[in-house]
Amino acid sequence: MMGLSSGGAASASVLPGDSIELQVAITADSSETHNSAIFRVLFSSAGLRYMGYSWSSPYLNGTLDDDSKPLGGSLPVVLDDLTLTGVGYPAGVVDVELSNVLPVGPNFGSGIIARMTLQVPETYNGAPEVQISLAPDEIALNGSTVSTRTGGFFNLIIPSPSVSAGGFLVAASGLLNRKRRR
Repeated sequence: MMGLSSGGAASASVLPGDSIELQVAITADSSETHNSAIFRVLFSSAGLRYMGYSWSSPYLNGTLDDDSKPLGGSLPVVLDDLTLTGVGYPAGVVDVELSNVLPVGPNFGSGIIARMTLQVPETYNGAPEVQISLAPDEIALNGSTVSTRTGGFFNLIIPSPSVSAGGFLVAASGLLNRKRRR
């Protein structure tokens, strides 16, 4: 089973200008391992800034075996339906691909396999709620597919700057009223 979370939660609220780290985790039976992981991360709306990613050991970052798209060296990038295009990537979908193969050594079993950092740009004007999901392409051991399913989606809530400022103004006026009463 593959899933997304941030600090163990399946949703988070992130203000424009702030970032969030998403963890991609795999839960497997104790005997299941893999040495090849290829999966897409899909976004229900464009406009988030993809800052970077990192693989958990024993997978290696930035090697010839890391064939993620876009590659770490070309990040950050604002995600839209043109981030991934071409054969194998459906048109009109906002997504990125994480792809890595272990050349030799230990295999991966269960745990956080990768981390992604996303930022809500200050000028974000997309949907106030972005659902982020996983689509496994190939989780494999020595070329044989390991059966993998995903669980739900991650819900990213993005309050508009005016809502955030309004909350601040209400709190500030409450403090001023308290001072006046003294």
